[in-house]
Amino acid sequence: MEEIYPNIKLDDLRVSLEFIFGMQAALLDDPDSGLDADALQRLRNPPTYPASFDGDRALEAAIKLYIRLNHLDGDYNVA
Repeated sequence: MEEIYPNIKLDDLRVSLEFIFGMQAALLDDPDSGLDADALQRLRNPPTYPASFDGDRALEAAIKLYIRLNHLDGDYNVA
């Protein structure tokens, strides 16, 4: 993809390609990531225990409804 970058004339495509290159080169340790030490710790060592809704019945209902939807993959691929 880097070979075609100089030939791209549309600004939107150029910005999109720059974003892709940036994502490919991204590192957690990059000081420009904006992640503090706690965020890095959570990314590197995610919780190993089940999530708790702590009595938030609306959140629990929303997640259960989302999981029960059968057409999620199809909607994602169409969008």
